[in-house]
Amino acid sequence: MNALRSSTSKEIILDDFKDIPGWEGYYQLNSQGIMRSLTRTITTKDNKKRTFLGQIVKTHPDGKGYQIAFAWRNRSRKTIRIAKELEKLFPKAQ
Repeated sequence: MNALRSSTSKEIILDDFKDIPGWEGYYQLNSQGIMRSLTRTITTKDNKKRTFLGQIVKTHPDGKGYQIAFAWRNRSRKTIRIAKELEKLFPKAQ
């Protein structure tokens, strides 16, 4: 199992990331609620190639205390509700 220790000494599991539905190839989420962007290359308006490196995406509490993150695609921003996506990707065994 690959793991990474963050500055708050919380161990982040790197093996169980899954694509967020509707954001395949852009963003992934793991069972701990850590969201990451994926490395991708785009072509700019003036036909130059630009590579964006994947990284951990910051999350913020919304007004109700739930964690949210902002996802970008084609110059538009969408709010991702972390708990809602976790339910879809990692359903609890009943």
